[in-house]
Amino acid sequence: MFSNSSAGVFYSWFLPKAIVIFLIFPVLQYFTCLVACKLGDDSPEMQKRLTFNPLAHMDPLGTVLLLLSYIGWPKPLPINAANFYKVKNRRTGRLFVALAGPAGLLVFAFFFLFAANISGRYFSAIVSGVFQVTAEFSIYISLFSCIPIPGFAGEAIGEYFFPKFMNELAPYRTQICIGFILLISFAPRILTPIFVPIDKVAELIRWLLNGAASGILDLLTLPFRRYS
Repeated sequence: MFSNSSAGVFYSWFLPKAIVIFLIFPVLQYFTCLVACKLGDDSPEMQKRLTFNPLAHMDPLGTVLLLLSYIGWPKPLPINAANFYKVKNRRTGRLFVALAGPAGLLVFAFFFLFAANISGRYFSAIVSGVFQVTAEFSIYISLFSCIPIPGFAGEAIGEYFFPKFMNELAPYRTQICIGFILLISFAPRILTPIFVPIDKVAELIRWLLNGAASGILDLLTLPFRRYS
């Protein structure tokens, strides 16, 4: 049996990280791989990354860091933009691929908010809370993945909208990537100007998705409530 303190550590520290590792990262990676394959690159499928299996997407270092700190990452994807023969502009193809994972996470968040509404109304408030946390993490990681930082998932987004600026940063790609990881791990307050807008946008998206999920549930249960 868990003591109160150990249960608190589990629910506040390890459970959210397990949700990220076993649910959110696989969804993010799967939809990224799916769009890459649709555009003509079969590298993810050939390397068995077109799957929701979390073991296929675990990066040893990224997983350990996530368990010990506030940042982690899945295994890098084997995507080759040179194979995007179904789009005329490969830079556009890279943009679609970069946006696919975040978009998939927002869909994922919607379904978990829908499940949270069902559970909260008819079953368990605790389970509903877990669903809500999963949805919130999905939204935050979706937005975080769109930040145009060299070495991160949003790099292709930056290359599409700010090609000249990203080209100037390219020689320092590794240093910027490592520096950002160190800042998040040891001095996150420095990044407040980045995280505060993300928080505001995440709150808005959650409100919109939760409102849609609650409204759909109301419509689906309306015939039953009429006769209750």
